[in-house]
Amino acid sequence: MKKIFIALILIITSFAGFSQSVTILPTTALGGGSGGSSQWITNGSNISYGILGGNVGVSIGSNTAAFTPLHVFATSNGRTATFENSNNGLPGISMVKFGGTFSAKTAIGTGPYGIVSFEGATGPGGTSTGAYIIANAKATFSPSNRPTSIEFATTPPNGNNIVRMVLSENGRLGVGDATDPQGTLHINYAGNGNVSQPILNLVN
Repeated sequence: MKKIFIALILIITSFAGFSQSVTILPTTALGGGSGGSSQWITNGSNISYGILGGNVGVSIGSNTAAFTPLHVFATSNGRTATFENSNNGLPGISMVKFGGTFSAKTAIGTGPYGIVSFEGATGPGGTSTGAYIIANAKATFSPSNRPTSIEFATTPPNGNNIVRMVLSENGRLGVGDATDPQGTLHINYAGNGNVSQPILNLVN
Protein backbone atom coordinates (compact mmCIF):
# COMPACT_ATOMS: atom_id res chain seq x y z
CA MET A 1 0.00 0.00 0.00
CA LYS A 2 2.88 2.35 0.82
CA LYS A 3 4.40 1.79 -2.65
CA ILE A 4 1.04 2.53 -4.35
CA PHE A 5 0.67 5.74 -2.33
CA ILE A 6 4.16 6.91 -3.33
CA ALA A 7 3.44 6.13 -6.99
CA LEU A 8 0.25 8.20 -6.87
CA ILE A 9 2.13 11.12 -5.32
CA LEU A 10 4.73 10.98 -8.11
CA ILE A 11 2.04 10.92 -10.85
CA ILE A 12 0.15 13.86 -9.33
CA THR A 13 3.38 15.82 -8.97
CA SER A 14 4.34 15.22 -12.60
CA PHE A 15 0.93 16.41 -13.86
CA ALA A 16 1.14 19.52 -11.70
CA GLY A 17 4.11 20.66 -13.76
CA PHE A 18 2.03 21.03 -16.92
CA SER A 19 0.61 24.46 -17.81
CA GLN A 20 -2.58 22.94 -19.26
CA SER A 21 -5.10 20.47 -17.91
CA VAL A 22 -4.83 16.80 -18.87
CA THR A 23 -7.79 14.42 -19.01
CA ILE A 24 -7.22 10.67 -19.03
CA LEU A 25 -10.10 8.60 -20.40
CA PRO A 26 -10.46 4.83 -20.69
CA THR A 27 -10.25 3.51 -24.23
CA THR A 28 -13.84 2.31 -23.94
CA ALA A 29 -14.91 5.97 -23.88
CA LEU A 30 -13.18 6.55 -27.21
CA GLY A 31 -15.05 3.95 -29.22
CA GLY A 32 -12.87 0.99 -28.31
CA GLY A 33 -15.68 -1.19 -26.98
CA SER A 34 -15.44 -3.36 -23.93
CA GLY A 35 -12.05 -4.69 -24.99
CA GLY A 36 -10.44 -1.26 -24.82
CA SER A 37 -8.70 -1.61 -28.18
CA SER A 38 -9.53 1.80 -29.61
CA GLN A 39 -7.10 3.55 -31.96
CA TRP A 40 -9.07 6.82 -31.66
CA ILE A 41 -7.92 9.73 -29.54
CA THR A 42 -9.41 13.16 -28.89
CA ASN A 43 -7.54 16.28 -29.95
CA GLY A 44 -9.06 19.51 -28.74
CA SER A 45 -12.49 20.38 -27.41
CA ASN A 46 -14.22 20.63 -30.82
CA ILE A 47 -13.33 17.21 -32.21
CA SER A 48 -15.48 14.29 -31.21
CA TYR A 49 -16.66 10.89 -32.34
CA GLY A 50 -20.03 9.27 -32.74
CA ILE A 51 -21.03 5.62 -32.76
CA LEU A 52 -24.40 4.30 -33.93
CA GLY A 53 -25.10 0.75 -34.98
CA GLY A 54 -21.40 -0.11 -35.20
CA ASN A 55 -20.58 2.84 -37.48
CA VAL A 56 -17.82 5.36 -36.74
CA GLY A 57 -18.39 9.09 -37.19
CA VAL A 58 -15.73 11.79 -37.21
CA SER A 59 -17.19 15.12 -36.19
CA ILE A 60 -15.43 18.48 -36.28
CA GLY A 61 -17.19 21.40 -34.64
CA SER A 62 -20.23 19.50 -33.38
CA ASN A 63 -21.27 16.16 -31.96
CA THR A 64 -23.08 13.85 -34.36
CA ALA A 65 -24.00 10.20 -34.56
CA ALA A 66 -22.75 8.12 -37.48
CA PHE A 67 -25.27 6.80 -40.00
CA THR A 68 -22.83 5.15 -42.43
CA PRO A 69 -19.64 3.10 -41.88
CA LEU A 70 -17.63 6.32 -42.23
CA HIS A 71 -19.44 9.59 -41.52
CA VAL A 72 -17.50 12.86 -41.69
CA PHE A 73 -19.28 15.93 -40.37
CA ALA A 74 -18.09 19.55 -40.42
CA THR A 75 -19.68 22.89 -39.64
CA SER A 76 -17.47 25.06 -41.87
CA ASN A 77 -18.21 25.99 -45.49
CA GLY A 78 -16.28 24.57 -48.42
CA ARG A 79 -14.62 21.20 -48.72
CA THR A 80 -15.44 18.62 -46.06
CA ALA A 81 -12.49 16.38 -46.94
CA THR A 82 -9.19 16.89 -48.77
CA PHE A 83 -6.90 14.16 -50.10
CA GLU A 84 -3.23 14.97 -50.69
CA ASN A 85 -0.23 13.03 -51.90
CA SER A 86 3.44 13.99 -51.73
CA ASN A 87 6.29 13.63 -54.25
CA ASN A 88 3.96 14.16 -57.23
CA GLY A 89 1.84 11.20 -56.19
CA LEU A 90 -1.72 11.01 -57.51
CA PRO A 91 -4.39 11.33 -54.79
CA GLY A 92 -7.57 9.49 -55.53
CA ILE A 93 -10.74 7.82 -54.31
CA SER A 94 -11.45 4.18 -55.11
CA MET A 95 -14.85 2.48 -54.93
CA VAL A 96 -14.73 -1.32 -55.06
CA LYS A 97 -17.66 -3.70 -55.40
CA PHE A 98 -17.22 -7.47 -55.23
CA GLY A 99 -19.16 -10.65 -54.69
CA GLY A 100 -18.29 -13.22 -52.07
CA THR A 101 -16.23 -12.23 -49.06
CA PHE A 102 -13.27 -9.93 -48.60
CA SER A 103 -10.82 -12.83 -48.53
CA ALA A 104 -12.55 -14.70 -51.38
CA LYS A 105 -13.81 -12.11 -53.83
CA THR A 106 -15.90 -13.09 -56.86
CA ALA A 107 -16.53 -11.13 -60.06
CA ILE A 108 -19.38 -8.63 -60.24
CA GLY A 109 -22.18 -9.00 -62.78
CA THR A 110 -24.05 -6.40 -64.79
CA GLY A 111 -25.56 -3.41 -63.00
CA PRO A 112 -24.50 -0.44 -60.87
CA TYR A 113 -21.20 -0.77 -59.06
CA GLY A 114 -20.41 2.80 -57.97
CA ILE A 115 -22.45 5.90 -57.20
CA VAL A 116 -21.87 9.53 -56.24
CA SER A 117 -25.06 10.89 -54.72
CA PHE A 118 -25.88 14.55 -54.11
CA GLU A 119 -28.44 14.87 -51.32
CA GLY A 120 -30.18 17.69 -49.51
CA ALA A 121 -32.25 17.91 -46.36
CA THR A 122 -36.01 17.92 -46.89
CA GLY A 123 -36.86 18.73 -43.30
CA PRO A 124 -35.96 17.75 -39.74
CA GLY A 125 -36.14 14.02 -40.40
CA GLY A 126 -34.54 13.17 -43.70
CA THR A 127 -32.73 13.87 -46.96
CA SER A 128 -33.45 13.18 -50.63
CA THR A 129 -31.23 12.72 -53.68
CA GLY A 130 -31.32 15.59 -56.15
CA ALA A 131 -28.69 14.29 -58.56
CA TYR A 132 -26.37 11.33 -58.94
CA ILE A 133 -23.67 9.77 -61.10
CA ILE A 134 -23.64 5.98 -61.48
CA ALA A 135 -21.11 3.59 -63.03
CA ASN A 136 -22.82 0.56 -64.62
CA ALA A 137 -21.12 -2.73 -65.42
CA LYS A 138 -22.34 -3.93 -68.81
CA ALA A 139 -21.03 -7.50 -68.45
CA THR A 140 -19.61 -9.82 -65.82
CA PHE A 141 -16.15 -8.50 -65.01
CA SER A 142 -12.91 -10.27 -65.81
CA PRO A 143 -9.32 -8.97 -65.87
CA SER A 144 -9.56 -8.36 -69.62
CA ASN A 145 -13.24 -7.44 -69.95
CA ARG A 146 -14.85 -4.78 -67.78
CA PRO A 147 -17.21 -2.66 -69.98
CA THR A 148 -18.70 0.26 -68.09
CA SER A 149 -21.14 3.06 -68.85
CA ILE A 150 -21.78 6.19 -66.78
CA GLU A 151 -25.21 7.71 -66.08
CA PHE A 152 -25.91 11.29 -65.03
CA ALA A 153 -29.27 12.03 -63.39
CA THR A 154 -31.00 15.20 -62.23
CA THR A 155 -34.44 15.98 -60.79
CA PRO A 156 -37.08 18.28 -62.33
CA PRO A 157 -39.36 20.49 -60.17
CA ASN A 158 -41.89 18.36 -58.26
CA GLY A 159 -40.52 15.20 -59.89
CA ASN A 160 -38.21 12.23 -59.39
CA ASN A 161 -34.64 11.48 -60.46
CA ILE A 162 -34.31 11.12 -64.24
CA VAL A 163 -31.28 9.93 -66.20
CA ARG A 164 -30.41 12.87 -68.47
CA MET A 165 -27.14 11.77 -70.05
CA VAL A 166 -25.34 8.50 -70.66
CA LEU A 167 -21.76 7.89 -71.71
CA SER A 168 -21.81 4.34 -73.06
CA GLU A 169 -19.14 1.68 -72.78
CA ASN A 170 -18.41 2.35 -76.48
CA GLY A 171 -17.78 6.06 -75.92
CA ARG A 172 -21.15 7.16 -77.32
CA LEU A 173 -22.89 10.10 -75.69
CA GLY A 174 -26.65 9.99 -75.25
CA VAL A 175 -28.50 13.17 -74.24
CA GLY A 176 -32.12 13.49 -73.18
CA ASP A 177 -34.04 10.23 -73.41
CA ALA A 178 -31.18 8.53 -75.29
CA THR A 179 -30.19 6.10 -72.54
CA ASP A 180 -28.84 3.66 -75.16
CA PRO A 181 -27.01 5.95 -77.61
CA GLN A 182 -26.73 4.60 -81.15
CA GLY A 183 -24.28 7.18 -82.46
CA THR A 184 -21.25 9.15 -81.35
CA LEU A 185 -23.77 11.82 -80.27
CA HIS A 186 -27.38 10.76 -79.87
CA ILE A 187 -29.97 13.37 -78.86
CA ASN A 188 -33.51 12.23 -78.14
CA TYR A 189 -35.97 14.96 -77.17
CA ALA A 190 -39.34 14.00 -75.73
CA GLY A 191 -41.65 16.44 -77.48
CA ASN A 192 -41.57 18.88 -80.37
CA GLY A 193 -38.79 21.42 -80.65
CA ASN A 194 -39.66 25.04 -81.26
CA VAL A 195 -37.97 28.42 -81.45
CA SER A 196 -37.93 28.95 -77.70
CA GLN A 197 -37.00 25.32 -76.87
CA PRO A 198 -35.07 23.82 -79.80
CA ILE A 199 -33.86 20.24 -79.74
CA LEU A 200 -30.33 21.42 -80.53
CA ASN A 201 -29.28 25.03 -80.05
CA LEU A 202 -25.95 26.14 -81.56
CA VAL A 203 -24.94 29.67 -80.59
CA ASN A 204 -22.07 31.59 -82.17
